[in-house]
Amino acid sequence: MHPNLAPLLRVIETKDSFYPIFERQPFTLEDALKFGREVLRSESNKTLFMFYQLLNVIEFCHQRGIVHGNINPSNIVLNNDAWVMLTGFTCTDMASVEGKSRVLLNHNHTN
Repeated sequence: MHPNLAPLLRVIETKDSFYPIFERQPFTLEDALKFGREVLRSESNKTLFMFYQLLNVIEFCHQRGIVHGNINPSNIVLNNDAWVMLTGFTCTDMASVEGKSRVLLNHNHTN
């Protein structure tokens, strides 16, 4: 699994969709932008590293044919060390959930 994908706990199935449930993290990028904007400005190296992590996980997903489709500050979670994790994936097609969740969950991150 990629280190910047939040751990997937389970997938809830409804009649029309599937909703992945991810491990909760203490902050979102939205929180940081609302309440800690000065910290982001004052620590430019940390901000650049957060941006790098985000681009890295998006590339990982796209290389596997997975498109997030709704990247926004509330779907980018941060831990206390500003480690970025992408959440907020939704799937409406069972075939895509079965194939793609296996890719995300069983990927041995060695590249």
